[in-house]
Amino acid sequence: METEVLEVKILDIQEESFSINSEILSSLDQTDNTGIEFFISFKLNKNESVLVSEASLTYLIEKEETSEKLACISYSFVLYIKDLNNYIEDDKVRLPDRFMEELIYDVYSTGRVIAKDRLIGTKLKNVYLPFGGASQIYELFKKSPKVKIQNIFLREQKTALLMLI
Repeated sequence: METEVLEVKILDIQEESFSINSEILSSLDQTDNTGIEFFISFKLNKNESVLVSEASLTYLIEKEETSEKLACISYSFVLYIKDLNNYIEDDKVRLPDRFMEELIYDVYSTGRVIAKDRLIGTKLKNVYLPFGGASQIYELFKKSPKVKIQNIFLREQKTALLMLI
């Protein structure tokens, strides 16, 4: 069986936005009830053979029956894929599984690095996306490319939010 090789070039990795709720964050004694929601979506530009992955991390603190946003980081990952149109059938993209797995891992890991740089000097400096979380996301993606998981906090060692559209 011949392995399919995609010609892919990273065009851009960019932080789109960052916000932090300093008031709530400064009043925290500890970050035990802190969780992270991870969101990822994909968009195509067929004419330019470009795939854009937009992702965000939202840091939340669990309070009684609600949660409050502590910080939010949004970023994008832009790829050129040679002959992208060859992978589109009936307006559905059918990229090789191995490529999608690698892309999800890379986007997830990129979020961890961007967050680390942005959260230095805050009480969230040691709150990271969980190790192994990208593999959980990929497994969900394989089952259904459109998935949404509600808020699950890090202390349970699970990834919080995933939406693939």
